[in-house]
This record gives sequence, structure tokens and C-alpha cells, in this order.
Amino acid sequence: MSLTLARCRIPRKNVFYYRSTEHENNFILSFAVCFDREDDIYYFCYCYPYTYTQLQRYINRISQMHSVIVKRELLGMSLVRTNNQICDFSSHSTVTVGCSNYHVIFLIYIKNIKISYLLAAVAYHLVFDFSVNTTITRGLRRLDLLTITDPRNSNLFGLPKKRIVFVTARVHPGESPSSYVCQGLIDFLTSSHSIAKQLRLHLVFMIVPMLNPDGVFFGNHRSSLLGFDLNRHWQEPLPVAQPTIHSVKNLLASLDKFDVR
Repeated sequence: MSLTLARCRIPRKNVFYYRSTEHENNFILSFAVCFDREDDIYYFCYCYPYTYTQLQRYINRISQMHSVIVKRELLGMSLVRTNNQICDFSSHSTVTVGCSNYHVIFLIYIKNIKISYLLAAVAYHLVFDFSVNTTITRGLRRLDLLTITDPRNSNLFGLPKKRIVFVTARVHPGESPSSYVCQGLIDFLTSSHSIAKQLRLHLVFMIVPMLNPDGVFFGNHRSSLLGFDLNRHWQEPLPVAQPTIHSVKNLLASLDKFDVR
């Protein structure tokens, strides 16, 4: 059987929103779908996917098409696979963790509070070999920063009066609409529209399109690869646990240091 992948939106006529007397007169959302083949696999999602690969292709294209007004920078790398050791975040020393073929338990110490995270390892093919002495690695997924502005504003730190609009998206992997909104914003800011030109002339736009590339890549809904809700770790992000948040916060601190508003 050949594999055919296709996306389609459920027609509006097949979607129903109504009050139900059988449910205490509360509103009910339902939809009707007819399956063409019984042996096919069907998936339902609340919005269109937007993958990490899709973003990389878009950034490659937009940065080449508008190289004069778009500057692409590598702000950091996401956290990727580990073997048999992780870091004790309280002392930055290396500790060995126990594991099985199904689960890995990370014991993380933050502010003397012991937190246990149970991660499903099989789905990520995290194979642990205790004969190899390795620690946390990085490098597969990029944390990109796009700076969009008029070329005359290229010397950013030499222009303390120049205002910055800082935009981030996709901290929660399941919120793919934010990626489409972010792409639409970038498309407009790089366009030849008169308003876009004025915005580029008077403002500097710094955009991080995907704050949680690992979570997006592995299909998580809310968390990072280590199970963190990154949106809850802006106060004190750890470079080994929340590297993307740590990198963005360092950048914001640098801008504040140079009194860039």
C-alpha cells in the first residue's frame, strides 16, 4: 500500500456548535467526518502543523531574498540527546542516572528543591550505553534570531535612541498558529509596503521565531525535551536545562545594558 500524506480542513458545513439539552444546556462542539478507506491512518489536529524544518527553509529563503534588511544570527543551540550522564544543576558536576528501556528519571536540583522528571525515552530513541562516558550534547537544532531594520540602523548599539521591538514565538510547541502569525509578521516587515518601510526606518525588529525547537521537533504539546514548560522559567533559566530561554534572556540583558529601548 502506497503512503499518501495530505492535509485538509474540515468543511464548515461539517462542524456544529450548539446548546445541548442533554448536557445541562451547555454548548457542544462536534464535527462529522467520512473516511474513504478503512485501512488508512487519519490524524486530527486543532490547527495546521508548522515544523522546525519548515521554519529553517523559510528563514533560509527570507534571509537570502532580503539580505540587506534581514540579518540572521545563531543565538544558541537547543538541548539534544544525552547518553549515560547528566549534569547536577546545583553544582554543575556530572552524575550518573539510572535508566531502563522505557523511562529515564532525571533528578534535578533547583534551589535545593528536588524535582523528578519522568521522560519517555523509547519514543525519542534515547539509547543509553554505560560504557561510554558522555554528557549533555548540543547542536542539532538552532535558535535563530532575525533582525529586521533599515540598513542605516545596522550599528544597533551606536543608536541608543533607536527603539527595539522584540518578538518571540512558539515557546509551546502545540501552539503552531503563533508560527504562522510570526511568519506573516516577517513577510510584512520585509515587504515593499510603505508602512513596512517606515517601520524599518524608525524601529529595529528582533525576532526569535521558535523558542522551543526541540519540543517542536519531537512533537511535544507544551514542554521542552526535558519536560520543562519553558514559559515558566524566565526568572532564573539554567543554560543546561533551558538553554534557549537562557540565551534570549542574556540578549535582553545586553540590550538593557546598552540602554537600548
